[in-house]
Amino acid sequence: MEHVMKLERVYCCAMMCLTMLVSTVLEETHMLRHLYSSLTRQERKQWVLDYLNLHKRRMVNGAFEYVFLVGARNVCFKSWITILGLPMSSFYKIRNLVERGVIVIDHMAGRTGMLATKTYSAMVWLSSFANTYGDRLPDTSKIQLPMCATRLSVYEQMKDDHGEENTISYAHFLKIWKKNFYYIMIPRVSRFSKCDTCILIKQKLESTTDKSAREELKQRRHAHLIKQSEQRRKYYKHRSKAKNNPHKYLSIIIDGMDQNKTCLPHMVSESKFINQMWKLKVHLTGVVVHGVATHGFSDYNQVKHDSNLTITVLMKILLLMPKLPGTLYLQMDNCGRENKNSFSRKLHHSNANALTQLMDIWSGIQSPGLFGYKLEETYDFVSWMSPYLNGIEGHSKPHAYKICRNEIGEVVLLWKAWPTDAGWNYCAGSGGIGILTENPKGLPTNAETNKITTDRLKANLSKNERIFKKDELSWWSNFFDEIEEGDAEKEKIH
Repeated sequence: MEHVMKLERVYCCAMMCLTMLVSTVLEETHMLRHLYSSLTRQERKQWVLDYLNLHKRRMVNGAFEYVFLVGARNVCFKSWITILGLPMSSFYKIRNLVERGVIVIDHMAGRTGMLATKTYSAMVWLSSFANTYGDRLPDTSKIQLPMCATRLSVYEQMKDDHGEENTISYAHFLKIWKKNFYYIMIPRVSRFSKCDTCILIKQKLESTTDKSAREELKQRRHAHLIKQSEQRRKYYKHRSKAKNNPHKYLSIIIDGMDQNKTCLPHMVSESKFINQMWKLKVHLTGVVVHGVATHGFSDYNQVKHDSNLTITVLMKILLLMPKLPGTLYLQMDNCGRENKNSFSRKLHHSNANALTQLMDIWSGIQSPGLFGYKLEETYDFVSWMSPYLNGIEGHSKPHAYKICRNEIGEVVLLWKAWPTDAGWNYCAGSGGIGILTENPKGLPTNAETNKITTDRLKANLSKNERIFKKDELSWWSNFFDEIEEGDAEKEKIH
């Protein structure tokens, strides 16, 4: 720790990264140096090689650009190697290996060349497997594999792909995973919405010892993971079509964010009182229009989170488009993974004590092309359209739908069990195959809103005014006034 403190006086760049690190994230800086110094000489080289491979990106001119992090802070190259105690000449040698595509530094190539080849193949395979089947956690760099997987099942899948004679041992595979791919994890409890098939397969595998039954379950798990991968590739294909041919295709993906992460007031370092106080739950709906822009719609639970919210958001996005193409691809799950992850990471290190500050964080994670809006109300599309809908059947279980006009001009709904299946099927209705019995008349009215109770929040804020800035207190005062005026207006109407 004493050595790290001395780094505060070292000049690294105009931003004074080392001074900033020692004064703000001293513990993370010390942990990074301690981790690196505890490794052997050969392990240090491999650690730097792994880091550069994971934190590089190719620029337009073809050269690589690297991101240097201490904890969650972006720092300059010189401060990063200074903290590690890494000579500049050694860094450049390892960087040259990275740019030549080297993943493993083979220290014993003369005696164990074949082992190095198997190890290299295993590392490439595991990285590809994680990127294909895993989900990146929003506020960390970890990748979470499906719950139905186990380390043994991943190894067996690699052995099937490579052949037993070209595969490293299971013990060596576990060592590589622990040392080089510590960020790939199989959770006991998933932070993402849970897949019913994954849970069912895992439960059955844990409860049976019958060899034939277990083999059948393993085959089902493998087929399920392949199906999952195919659906992702289909989505990426639609996204690419919209980016490359915007005059023909539009790709939109919509999803909501966990409200527990966006409660107000939000502080990075919370006192015991702030942690336990009643907070305003803010719901954020993210919308990515691929190749065009990313939008965030915030509400504080005054609107119901139902079909009306989704359709209202979609209609607002379509009205923002200067011209609509002939085909819309719409996905309603795992919206904007990259932007939601960036927002979570930024929020993890930023205070947001008012809704305006929360939306400033959202708008600031990817500029230009990222916009934030406050959603005051939704429209009651459900009640408006219900009298004109056919009694459509057979559309509750499929995962892919298509809305279009048939040969006689009727708007019809078609379905496929999975997006990669071959043919489309009609959903039958009581009045034929059309979705509507006739075109809806009039316009939708505003949907009913929820009553927001703010008494406890107002009392808690008044007790701790000293920790908030004037503009933050002013926002809260205006917010409480708006709530009270809205409640008074509802009472007049009723």
